Amino acid sequence: MGGGSSNAATTMLALNELWQLNVTCDALIKIGAKVGADVPIFIFGQDAIAMGIGEQLTAINLPDQQYLVLTPEAHINTATLFAHPKLHRDITPLSIKTIKNQSNDYVQNLNTPYHNVFTPVVTSFAPAVAEALDYLKGLESQALGTARMTGSGSAVFLPLDASIASDKALLVTWIESAPCSGVCGGEFVT
Repeated sequence: MGGGSSNAATTMLALNELWQLNVTCDALIKIGAKVGADVPIFIFGQDAIAMGIGEQLTAINLPDQQYLVLTPEAHINTATLFAHPKLHRDITPLSIKTIKNQSNDYVQNLNTPYHNVFTPVVTSFAPAVAEALDYLKGLESQALGTARMTGSGSAVFLPLDASIASDKALLVTWIESAPCSGVCGGEFVT
């Protein structure tokens, strides 16, 4: 996930190591924020709460989790999304303490107030994303998780209950029945 942002972060980390620059993680994060808002989280390299434009990171410990991830053939320009008039920008900010204390409200199931403001905009632009998300929503009751879209898309994912995550035959069936390519536990099916 993260597309170009994760590629940029990986390149920065690799060059720092290969060229023995010894640039600190904090300094790389500041540089990365100038490249793109998602770059710092990939440099940070662990679960975190991002604030500001993504450069203010606070580590958070989240439980291990398995996901079914679908990757529809769709691309929506991120700048277009941020400029879209239907993108909700009036969301009440949550404190870091609240987010840390409420992880049960967004790890497996997505409960209010947690949501992705990009989802309605992306699904209106990209029918393939809407179709993949609808497919995962149809599996929610079996997977015991809430389907959702990654960041600004286009991948969608479904957190899996541990009992479902261990049923490889079922997961392969779900992936093979999906409207697009998918992966779970490292098994990629197109």
